[in-house]
Amino acid sequence: MQWLYLDGWVLPIIMVSLWGLRLSGYLFIRWIRSEREDWRYTKMRESWKGNIVLQSFLKVFVLQGVLMWIIALPIIQTTQPEGVPNFLRIPGLILFTTGWLWQSIADWQLFQFKSNRKNKGKILTTGLWKFSRHPNYFGEILVWWGIFLVATPFGNWWISLLSPLLITFLLTRVSGVTMLEAKMKKHPEYAEYMKGTNALIPNFCNVLSFF
Repeated sequence: MQWLYLDGWVLPIIMVSLWGLRLSGYLFIRWIRSEREDWRYTKMRESWKGNIVLQSFLKVFVLQGVLMWIIALPIIQTTQPEGVPNFLRIPGLILFTTGWLWQSIADWQLFQFKSNRKNKGKILTTGLWKFSRHPNYFGEILVWWGIFLVATPFGNWWISLLSPLLITFLLTRVSGVTMLEAKMKKHPEYAEYMKGTNALIPNFCNVLSFF
């Protein structure tokens, strides 16, 4: 258990590196297998008027740069001295590991499902997608709350709180669940799927039925 007591910044850096490697690897594989641009960027461009290049620079690159800085606050805070005892490290690691595995499995299941031409036009309702309609986003939220808890002893923890709060807000109210739900509601089978499956937090009854 000695690794639990690594220097303050080392463990959060390892955690965020694992998060980044998983996401970049998944997006790269999805990119080389797909011939189309992500539909969200296409939709954004269609809604813009005027200089598309300038708007892309400001609304995609600059905006995401600011958001990434806020999300990285727990990592930035680890350069500061410890202010409180690090009793949240183990709960944070448990939360991070659970979320990382949950989103990894969910993304892999979705990728496998979409790779099968027989599933074109269908909705994935098995595996982790049986328990919630957006298990990958649920895992992502757990990951960043876990990183926050591990980094809490360093610097001003209340500043770092902006990171998981922002991730939770973006994924539930902006570019995540809200946007996908608006798109998927047009699918004839999705209404039925919504009746028995929670949007984000895994349905406890469905989880029990898994066993």
